[in-house]
Amino acid sequence: MRRRCSILRSTRIFSVGGWGEELLEHLIDELEKRGVLTLWLEVRASNAAAIALYESLGFNEATVRRNYYPTADGREDAIIMALPISM
Repeated sequence: MRRRCSILRSTRIFSVGGWGEELLEHLIDELEKRGVLTLWLEVRASNAAAIALYESLGFNEATVRRNYYPTADGREDAIIMALPISM
């Protein structure tokens, strides 16, 4: 059975003091206990700090949504990343 849940839109406050990383690590632990197979997320292509964090936790780029986000200068890609959790 597939389930989808959108739970968090990160803000700058989570990037201060490592709260975002701690929250994600806790989420990954909980999902593993519950037998979730894959955790998916979406991030702006310009958000290098977030992408580096996700990669450090084992996420890989799965696909790109071209021109997904509106910006002041036009459009920006969304990167879809996946983390295999349970097998």
